[in-house]
This record gives sequence, C-alpha cells and structure tokens, in this order.
Amino acid sequence: MGKASVFLRFVSALVDGLILSIPHFIFTSLFGKKIVITSFEDPQQVVLFIQETFRQSMAANLISTIIAIAYFSFFWVSRGATPGKLLVGLK
Repeated sequence: MGKASVFLRFVSALVDGLILSIPHFIFTSLFGKKIVITSFEDPQQVVLFIQETFRQSMAANLISTIIAIAYFSFFWVSRGATPGKLLVGLK
C-alpha cells in the first residue's frame, strides 16, 4: 500500500472536522452567552460579564474536546479509521 497524498489526508481531516463541528456548534450555542453591545454603568459589570462568558465558553470547549476524543477513539478502535478516512479510502 502506497502513501496517501496530502490532498486525501486533507479531505479526510476536513470531513472529520465538519462532522465534529456539528456538536461543537450545538454546545457553543447552548452554553455560549450571546454577546450584546451595551453600555455598562459599572466597570464591575464588565468584569463579571467577561468572567461568565469565559466560563461558559470553556464549558462548551471542554465538552467538544471530550466528544472529539470519544469520536476518534471509537472509530479507530471499532473500524480502524475515522469516517473521513474511510470516505477517501485511507485505513
């Protein structure tokens, strides 16, 4: 078996990335604070807003990372390749 081209590897990574972007988008939408341009009267409100936004963003990213680890682990163990690699014939 010859080496896979850079293009095929790119396409497989793109497919896997698109698949993983769906749950990431969902969790970011659920946990992410909607940023609204507003004026804050008290500087402490700005700090609290930034801290809360950061916490929610970190929660969404942590969940997305766990899903990605589970995704790759499951497909590598059960099928020997991710759906992106299987689609382009890499294994």
